[in-house]
Amino acid sequence: GNFGFGDTISGYSQWDGSITAGTSWNSGNAFISVTHSERDGILNGETSWASGEIFDPAGDPRFASTQCIDPVGSELRYFFFGAGWTNNPAAPGAGRFPIGTACDQVASQTYLPKQERTSVFGSLSQELADNIDLRVTGYWTKRDTTIFGYPAGSSTSDSVFVPPAVPPAFGTVLSIPGGTGFSYGAHSDYVNRPNRVGYETWGITPELTAGLRGDWQLRTSLHYGQSTNHQIFTGADNALALAYIAAGQLDPLNVGAANSSVIQDITDFQNDQQTKQTFFMFRSVADGSLFALPGGDAKMAVGIEYLDTNVQTRLNAGKAGALASVPWSTASASSKSVFGEITLPVTSFLDLNGSLRFDDYSNFGSTTNPNIGFSLKPTEWFKVFGHWNTSFNAPTALDALAISTGRFACPWVPGGTNRPNNSTGRDNGLGACALVLDGSAPGVQPQTAKSWAVGFEATPVSGLRFGALFYSIDFKNILGSIDSQRDSSYVARPDLFAYNGELLADPTILSNYYAELVNGAAVSTQQPLSNIALIADLRTTNLSNAKIEGVDFHIYYDTDVSFGHLAFGVNGNLVTKAVRSTAGVQTIDRGNGSSKLTASTYVGWKLNGVSAKVTVNYSGKYTDDSNNFIGALEPIKAFTMVNLNLGYDFGDSAGALSGTKLRVNVDNVFNKKPQRIMRANTNSLAYEHWTLGRVFKFGITKEFK
Repeated sequence: GNFGFGDTISGYSQWDGSITAGTSWNSGNAFISVTHSERDGILNGETSWASGEIFDPAGDPRFASTQCIDPVGSELRYFFFGAGWTNNPAAPGAGRFPIGTACDQVASQTYLPKQERTSVFGSLSQELADNIDLRVTGYWTKRDTTIFGYPAGSSTSDSVFVPPAVPPAFGTVLSIPGGTGFSYGAHSDYVNRPNRVGYETWGITPELTAGLRGDWQLRTSLHYGQSTNHQIFTGADNALALAYIAAGQLDPLNVGAANSSVIQDITDFQNDQQTKQTFFMFRSVADGSLFALPGGDAKMAVGIEYLDTNVQTRLNAGKAGALASVPWSTASASSKSVFGEITLPVTSFLDLNGSLRFDDYSNFGSTTNPNIGFSLKPTEWFKVFGHWNTSFNAPTALDALAISTGRFACPWVPGGTNRPNNSTGRDNGLGACALVLDGSAPGVQPQTAKSWAVGFEATPVSGLRFGALFYSIDFKNILGSIDSQRDSSYVARPDLFAYNGELLADPTILSNYYAELVNGAAVSTQQPLSNIALIADLRTTNLSNAKIEGVDFHIYYDTDVSFGHLAFGVNGNLVTKAVRSTAGVQTIDRGNGSSKLTASTYVGWKLNGVSAKVTVNYSGKYTDDSNNFIGALEPIKAFTMVNLNLGYDFGDSAGALSGTKLRVNVDNVFNKKPQRIMRANTNSLAYEHWTLGRVFKFGITKEFK
């Protein structure tokens, strides 16, 4: 069992417990292990660094959310630039400006989701004959995640801007009334329902191993498993809210006066999705020696494999419980594979190995991928090794189904004025919500890679071991979704975003997106066109290509001394090249958005059951890839965290305490906090690096024999 609590974030706690029991007999053994863990959720407002505060170019802070408990109106200001009018916030005096006191919705949003997890794992091994062994393993896991947020809200529609018939002087700014934002949290009967994501999965794997002639053996295994995933994102039916406003049953300036049934009707709205998958695998592998070589016996392994996946999913945007009546969309995928590997100990100091794998996918064709490696050991204490290979990763059956869903995030950026300002030279326009596209985009293709590496390992004296590995990976057609919290995303993939000004100029852009969504008809009623700030396409697709190179390194030393046993170690990674090509635009990622150098160092000591270990985790400096309040990329300082682990082992001769181990851990001993960044908008996180602050953990393990 383990229990932990936060010092920096005082309300945080976590605990887990597990029990493993087993037995053995002359021809086999069996065990089962059960684990349960829970942790509290943390809101951004419980930290001192995750804030919704934004800053103007002078460095003055403010909040910008308008869908607040206290309603906040807005004013739209248009700037005349000679050839026409614009409400783009990049223009002097233009944009949306709150009338009233804006609120901080970010503070009520989740920094760390609440989570509960239970897992069971079991194994049974039995010798059936002198040369036949059976092993059966099985698992079951259930995890539920809760994500909190600010009470749901809505916004009324903006007025229509009518330019004056006679053009004014350059730089003229005109204002019109904007919509009013409000939150249903102002009503006493409102229930703030969190978002929920969860899954349940189980599987069973029997494996039969049979001895053949010589040292050859045949391992044949089956696996069958199922999983069920669900997600519920709560919100408000904005179309229904506007209807109630028009009927006089909801006053945006006095939400608390509305009838309870009105509030319940509007907020009984959620985006649901359920997905069920089944997975079957058959694999058979034979391996053994071929012939003798100067360095030892040549060995070979050959095998076949068959995989089959079936998936069904359904989703809905509407009343709670309505998903049950929605039909399932189904898809399946299978693959057949043949593979082989050979190891050749050519001499006592040189080993060569190679493998080849052929995969035939039911929905993506076939592929052949080789791997070639070597190991050169000129002395007993020094070894050089390396490999070259190609690899292939096919999309899942669910990806191939290309289920696209839409949901509105309101406010996308509170107040609608704080999206990236012309990051692509396009008109951001206004609007308070974003249409977020999830799922898989049509036409997803496999991702592939070519990679090679060479390294060394040295053990010159007893207790000392050090080495390094240089690697190079060339990715093609990388699968993923765009990170909409990074300004750089809007520049790298402009095709995945459409802005309010473009939607107003060509409404077919929006209607075409709705046509691609399985819940498009329902989502299209939720927001008027004028209130859609932008469309963010976050669907999984083949995003880009990338070339990544770097060095993994390590050094370890342990020795016995007069006052116990000492251990020391350093391991880390240095990125030497990180180049990404997206839509023909090349981006240097090395040192941009993440550190070039990360490392971990530890010092440990043991004596008579007492142990202590100090670990130092280091992340080097880098340049932020999102702008700060003056439109610049801010330098991110190096980040170092120190963890302390203390323990005591009572051993096997302590009476009732025999088999007992105690632990005390302190994570982030010196309470290192993330670096805060003054942002001009809430489109990017207000901090870099992530931590729970200082956390104390206490644990105990008891073994009964």
